[in-house]
Amino acid sequence: MKKIKLNIASNKTQELIGHLSNLEECDRDRMSSDGKFYMDKIWKLLGLPTHDELHTHMEKTMKELEENHDDITASNFDDNGTLLEEEE
Repeated sequence: MKKIKLNIASNKTQELIGHLSNLEECDRDRMSSDGKFYMDKIWKLLGLPTHDELHTHMEKTMKELEENHDDITASNFDDNGTLLEEEE
């Protein structure tokens, strides 16, 4: 039997990921521990980082950048943690 895999490149899956991300972003503080547990399980099923993994990674990245680039601050990043390039 062929194993079914999620196509995270499909438009519907991208839309689902966006909705889940928005739900978690606006309601994470109000979620019960069970709700947070199941959101983390959903992210793992999708092969994406959990809320805590994402924030840990972003904090580590920020620390590394700050150590290597004194002039880079949090305002140099967009909401997704992507470094904004300065136009020359």
